[in-house]
Amino acid sequence: MTATFLTRSLFLKWLAAIYLVAFLSLYMQIPGLFGANGVLPAQSQLLSHPSVASAWARPTLLWLRGYVGLDTSHAMEAASLLGVVLSLLAVVTEWGRVKVVLGALLVLYGSLVQVGQAFLYYQWDSLLLETGLLAVVLAPWLPSGGRQRPSDSVGLWLVRWLLFRQVFSTGAMKLLSKCPSWWSLTALDVHFQSQCMPTPLAAVAHALPPIVLRLATVFSLAAELGGPFLFFSPVRRLRLAGFYLQVFLQLMVFATGSFGFHSLLVLTLCLSLLDDDWLTGRKPQGGLSGGWLESILSGAVLLSLLAATIGLFQIRLQDGGIATDIGFSPEEFGEFIHFAVPASILLGAASFLLTAADAITTAVLDSAGGCCRRMNSALNTTVTVLVAAAVFTCSLVPYTTLDAPTHRTLPEPLRDVFAETVQPLHVFGSYGLFKQMTGVKGRPEVVLQGATKLDGPWNDIEFRYKPGQLDYMPPFVAPHQPRLDWQMWMAALGDYHANPWLTSLAYRILTGQKEVVSLLDTARYPFTFKPPKYIRGMRYTYTYGAGDQQSWWQRSKTGEEYLPVFSAEHKPLLDYLKQLNVIGLPKETTDNPTLIGLLDAIRATLDQWEARNLVWSVLLALWLVRVVTGRVMGSGL
Repeated sequence: MTATFLTRSLFLKWLAAIYLVAFLSLYMQIPGLFGANGVLPAQSQLLSHPSVASAWARPTLLWLRGYVGLDTSHAMEAASLLGVVLSLLAVVTEWGRVKVVLGALLVLYGSLVQVGQAFLYYQWDSLLLETGLLAVVLAPWLPSGGRQRPSDSVGLWLVRWLLFRQVFSTGAMKLLSKCPSWWSLTALDVHFQSQCMPTPLAAVAHALPPIVLRLATVFSLAAELGGPFLFFSPVRRLRLAGFYLQVFLQLMVFATGSFGFHSLLVLTLCLSLLDDDWLTGRKPQGGLSGGWLESILSGAVLLSLLAATIGLFQIRLQDGGIATDIGFSPEEFGEFIHFAVPASILLGAASFLLTAADAITTAVLDSAGGCCRRMNSALNTTVTVLVAAAVFTCSLVPYTTLDAPTHRTLPEPLRDVFAETVQPLHVFGSYGLFKQMTGVKGRPEVVLQGATKLDGPWNDIEFRYKPGQLDYMPPFVAPHQPRLDWQMWMAALGDYHANPWLTSLAYRILTGQKEVVSLLDTARYPFTFKPPKYIRGMRYTYTYGAGDQQSWWQRSKTGEEYLPVFSAEHKPLLDYLKQLNVIGLPKETTDNPTLIGLLDAIRATLDQWEARNLVWSVLLALWLVRVVTGRVMGSGL
């Protein structure tokens, strides 16, 4: 059996660090997003009387907030801070990387997602929950003291299967969507400018020659559609090739765009492709690891994949340069998906059975301990295998949505149980980022404007991170995710009727709610002393500027008014917000002044930090601690 103790430990440690980022980033935004005077008060999701039925329909620990004397916002803060503490424990100690702690992290984050509404419905939130579930399966009950466990390989196999689903689904959805930009291989001509929050390097990438961007698009599609099948190869070098492909792709995504903790989470999943020999630099022994046979097999497979990529994307020399086009039709790609989805399930099932059989055999024949230890190891491994089989089976329901005929072949009871019991937990997702390229003719942006008089002047209301002022350099934001900035980008893709939270944001600005205003760029906020009397939203088209630092962007009006003029006394607005349960909610009672006082004191301290800087500082501090103590990856993980 391949050594996996260090791989397991590193995976759980990285996941704990991502939990830390997720909880801390969200904590800094709770009052403005979910407080009683926030954009979408979380209390509105918990108005029914706590009962078994309501808890099952919306499973969250926040139903218990009244029993500890907290209102919803303070309960969310307490859950987030507890998540931060447990995440820190899991990063720095092996006692924190056990089932109980990781299970608590899963429940805490899942509880927040349940009431997060539009601001917590991102794919990486679901991906974090699913990864967290697999971590609970993988983690030991108690610290294993550096011992290899047969069940580790089964848990890491589940992580590898999730990585396969995430990567392959992302690539498949791009072409299944029939987006013209993907099918013409011009998606990256648009992406670096139109993505939600580009970094300064995105402008550099956007200026690359068109053929470079087309070849990069081909690489992206090939790495996501062909690369995942290397994950289950018995040849170690092929698994490592799949690892390097995904690491390079995610590093490029991270460098050019701020997608919260998504890229870091995918990189963490990629650890399942490694083994302890790779982590420690030892030469692998046995099987197909090393030697001329592995070199021949891996070389043949990789050359075949390269040849297939060149042929399918018609990469050729033309007119003294390189040209490329997709050499297959949408119908032919649909036929490929119809074959690939069931084939990948069979491949995954076969790989799982071999992994499970090897783990159980190793547990039974373990010669390192006595009879009792072998029985305990065999029992633990068998239970892990059964749980992993159930998780694998459940994952087929969202995965097969890629191909409707395959989805319909799943047993109807399985689909019904998943829809009624599993889906409300949000622990299994169907993935597919960037399936449609937006902003082909420039990125759409909604610019909120406020005024003290109806006839103006109208002043732009700037956000912290999203494009606004033309001379504002796009910042590096990840792994922090400013969720209001993200929602503003998504709102620009439609109209305000499809984004009812935006009217709530406008009302909170009109009434000067400091919790909400703190989510904006307070350094450039034009209404510091008195809130605006009127607010509106204008739609603009943004494109990169001339390339100098004096003008990062240029913009033009589309001629459309996105959000009509509102005032805080506008009766239709007030009636609408009451229907949305944004205003007029019953006042929550609290009877725990000690805990509330402690939470308020922590809030007052941490609010002095910008959220992005706080997240980076905590991660940097953890890294420095590990360097100082000599516990970096190469010397103890």
